Amino acid sequence: GALHYQSNDFARAVREYEKALNILLNNGGKQHVDTAGTYHNLGVAWKHLGDFNTAREYMVKALGIRQQHHTQQKTALEGGTGDQGSTVGAASDVVVSHTAMGQLYAEMVNHEAAMEQYDAALALQTETFGADSPIAATSHNNIGAVHYESGNYVDALKSYQTGLDILRTKEPNHPDTAASWNNVGLTYLKMGEAEKALEHHQEGLRILSSIYGPKHPNLAITIGSIGNVYKTQELWEKALSEYEVAHELLESAIGTKDHPDVASSYNNMGLVMSQLPGRETEALETYRAACESFGKSLGAEHPHVGSCRFNIGLMLQSQGSKEEAKAEFEAAREIWETHFGPGHIHVQNAQKGVDECS
Repeated sequence: GALHYQSNDFARAVREYEKALNILLNNGGKQHVDTAGTYHNLGVAWKHLGDFNTAREYMVKALGIRQQHHTQQKTALEGGTGDQGSTVGAASDVVVSHTAMGQLYAEMVNHEAAMEQYDAALALQTETFGADSPIAATSHNNIGAVHYESGNYVDALKSYQTGLDILRTKEPNHPDTAASWNNVGLTYLKMGEAEKALEHHQEGLRILSSIYGPKHPNLAITIGSIGNVYKTQELWEKALSEYEVAHELLESAIGTKDHPDVASSYNNMGLVMSQLPGRETEALETYRAACESFGKSLGAEHPHVGSCRFNIGLMLQSQGSKEEAKAEFEAAREIWETHFGPGHIHVQNAQKGVDECS
């Protein structure tokens, strides 16, 4: 299962994880930590397949078993019959589950539930490893991400900065520290401070370049973030140049166009191309490449595919192709409604597109 998961073949990963789960359950392992691990793996795989409800069911089961195991280990340690290593390991498993559930809820755009999970992870990390541990910085960054996605950029900056302050002190030249610089930069950009954003992204890029060299795929996200700054400044050619470098690094490293990161890169390029005179056709082709890539790597009904279909609809609408645009908006609406429910903002936006093209 793990091998298929690492190859992004999530459907096959699920089948293998289910076989492992059946073996564990049939051999008296209903409350075993290995069973919890398999439940967790199934939950994460189903999340990647876009079935968030099934993912949540498995993750809840994993968390319940892991919490029980942690309580047992902690009680044993306090009673003098346990050991520190086992207790810390059990705590780490609970943190992993809380974090995974937080990521799931974040993708479901349930910010309150995501925050609840990340707060629980941070509390246990602080208790187990200390408030200034680089491990705790991970949860500060996750909490910052929820604030960021909620549009609470002041709170996002505070959480991101807390994470960065820990990491730059403990691990100044670590990839996680570079990512933290990038997160702060993203937030400054949302707050309208493009120059501060650019400074933070460039510092993150400097760290990554010193670790991996200038042509490593791990630089792609930060290079893309620099592209985002230029896009916000409406420096379209500069933005496209950064996006193209990021795309080349990703595709050469991954070795296929059918990968979520490559799909996101196509989407970024399409957004900028749509703003450049005479490149509208190329933008539409690039959006379609993103849609195809998301579809092949995540499944045709994944929410990311809905986002691509929506972008294609906007492009076609701007070109006056209302019937084609309407079909794309309808497809996006159906996908999003399946995953998020009829009242979600994405569904409403797609319906607005349908109405405008009717």
